[in-house]
Amino acid sequence: MLSEEYLADSIQRGKQSRTLEQRISRLNAYILPTSGDVPVTRWRVEHSRQVMEKGSKTLFPNATARTCASSWRRCASSPGG
Repeated sequence: MLSEEYLADSIQRGKQSRTLEQRISRLNAYILPTSGDVPVTRWRVEHSRQVMEKGSKTLFPNATARTCASSWRRCASSPGG
């Protein structure tokens, strides 16, 4: 699932524990409740839009939502992802 790939990629890239905690928090608060745990091959632009819309209305400023979506896109396009 995409959420698992995202976290595995973060760990593999050596992200700090605080960064991982924040990413897990974002997954649980915004992404999974909005789009569910979507397989990588089924993630679409509409999923990203839903997550960004929800995030921009709550805790994330738009730049952070875009950054988060960009990270997911990188993970989804990485080899094996």
